[in-house]
Amino acid sequence: MFDTARKSEKVTDLIIAQVRDAVLSGQLKPGDRLASEKELVSQFEVSKATLREALRALEVMGLVESRKGATGGVFITEVKLQTTIHSMMNFLHFQSLSIAEITMIRFMLEPNIARLVAAKINEEDLITLQSFISSEESDPQNNKTKDIGFHRYLARITNNSMLILIVDFIESHLDAIKQSLDLPAEFYTRVRQAHRRILSCLAEQDPDGVSEAMTDDVLEVGHYLAEKMGEKPFEPADFNLIHS
Repeated sequence: MFDTARKSEKVTDLIIAQVRDAVLSGQLKPGDRLASEKELVSQFEVSKATLREALRALEVMGLVESRKGATGGVFITEVKLQTTIHSMMNFLHFQSLSIAEITMIRFMLEPNIARLVAAKINEEDLITLQSFISSEESDPQNNKTKDIGFHRYLARITNNSMLILIVDFIESHLDAIKQSLDLPAEFYTRVRQAHRRILSCLAEQDPDGVSEAMTDDVLEVGHYLAEKMGEKPFEPADFNLIHS
């Protein structure tokens, strides 16, 4: 299945690329077992040490897992959402992502997500969203450690895997920033007020209203965090974007 690794390039990168491409093309599927170490060494024409380095990297990426025992080996796995988010956060940790950049992404995405959700939200979703707000009221900072919160749940209602991934990543990054700043209760009070307004518009299935409410929430949080960190906030007007 695999080609010999060309010596003119980093060998481990070529092994990783071939396995990843085989997964993306459907040649390898979750649950499939790779050939034995001896067979892979022969196919790639590399040393055991080089092969093991590549397999360790693939395991960190969440593409394979090693299992022990008589039925063990190296198996293809389904990449988990949290693994992907952690990889993205590790990369962006060294890119100095600013509050303005995060707010810009949120400004472009989240009001439109809220608009989409307004058209399909049901009573169960409304109850769940209200439970998040109630939880925020009982413990204002508990959303720091939640796997799913108000904004994440809205993305899940769209049933769009890419939107879910992006929003989960953004929220995870924001949670890390909030923890580092040790924000006052006033901040969380304002967030809860914004969430109540968004929920009210969703209950009325008002796409324009919920889009405006989400935009206000995103920009207010962005301005607050930028000020706390001594950064320039994202301003829609700088990009000729209209916000009332």
